[in-house]
Amino acid sequence: MAVEGMTECGFRPYHGRVARRWQVIRVELLSGRGDDLEQPPGRMFICPSGTTFAALGHAIDLAFARWDLSHLCQFELADGTLVVDAESQQDLQSSPFGAVRRTVLLSSRVKQHVAVGDRFEYLFDFGDSWVHACEVTGLEDPDEKLGIVPDVPLPFWGWGDMPDQYGRRWEVDDGESEPPVRGAAVDGAPPPAPLVDLRAWRAAVRADSADGALAALSGADPDLALQQIGTGLLRLARSSSAAEPLAPTIVSVLRRLQMRDWEGDDLLAADLLATVRGEELPGIVLAVDLEDVADTAGHHYEGWSGGYLNKRTGETVIAWLADADEADVDEPIDVESDDWVYLQMEGTRWDDMADFAERMSEGDARRDLQRALEGKGAFSRFRRAVDEADLGDVWHAMDVDRALGRARALLRDKGISPV
Repeated sequence: MAVEGMTECGFRPYHGRVARRWQVIRVELLSGRGDDLEQPPGRMFICPSGTTFAALGHAIDLAFARWDLSHLCQFELADGTLVVDAESQQDLQSSPFGAVRRTVLLSSRVKQHVAVGDRFEYLFDFGDSWVHACEVTGLEDPDEKLGIVPDVPLPFWGWGDMPDQYGRRWEVDDGESEPPVRGAAVDGAPPPAPLVDLRAWRAAVRADSADGALAALSGADPDLALQQIGTGLLRLARSSSAAEPLAPTIVSVLRRLQMRDWEGDDLLAADLLATVRGEELPGIVLAVDLEDVADTAGHHYEGWSGGYLNKRTGETVIAWLADADEADVDEPIDVESDDWVYLQMEGTRWDDMADFAERMSEGDARRDLQRALEGKGAFSRFRRAVDEADLGDVWHAMDVDRALGRARALLRDKGISPV
């Protein structure tokens, strides 16, 4: 006789949802293209019960940022069994060379061959040999784990930087040239974002207009003008009406400066961070025109180099005008007083031109710019080559920003924070 609530066979009936027990597989990329990865990136996958090795391999390829999937792949299980496609299986079984290998097809179900705790290997692209370590770490209910029930293997956790499938660092990377300047034309690439309208930007800064500043930056590439933009942000950040709406932009420019890392970028980033935190800038905080400082420090005239800056007023004077005999003035400045500091920068603009040419993508523009720098008259030839390549705005933005960064670094060495 059956007991109330139980079946005649003695089992209590279950009226709820049956829990799914899907395999969770950890995958780490160990090596590829001849290199072992010091910090292997990884992904955790949850796999439906019907998952085949082919489906798992495809999921791994997509999760590890492969876009060219026209390569062979295989799995190797702990006992040496190879999981391959039908053609490869036939070749292995009929081969007269080496040990006889046990094989199964990629169409086989994963859970029929590996269980919790088992480790195996996935190899993608026999030429570049992307090797992945795989391990079944447990069983999970996808609905409880993820809140969804996928019908294909799904990555749900991950870590690490993914190397490019072919080692490319940018779209037309040839493995030898330097990366192109952000904002410069790249052969065969989509048109880049336009440069920031610096006239509109300066007008917005003068007007303490957060809306105008955001409008000037909207849809534009700021990376060649970060010193110019960051200097304006330092001023706007001190305005109660502009500071709050510009906070995300300040953080973005700060991070871009840290990534770009030209001379002086670290100092401007630190000043922006201090401003966001409401902290005082280091040293003497002085309102100066950084372009005047750069021009003065880099000035050369008949044996005279550099110039002087007044630490109280921000006034700049080139060196030869500070000499009473040379400048023919009745009351020359007293450069020996504590109010004045000497500034000098040497031989930087030619290096900037060479770097600009090197950063162009391969093509006529890069070749012409590099040829222009050979021999006497390089400055005028370079300018003509820039104009002929329609790169005037790009070069000017980089030229000014490099100069401002060096001027900022030079002032900081003298204990001055420019604003």
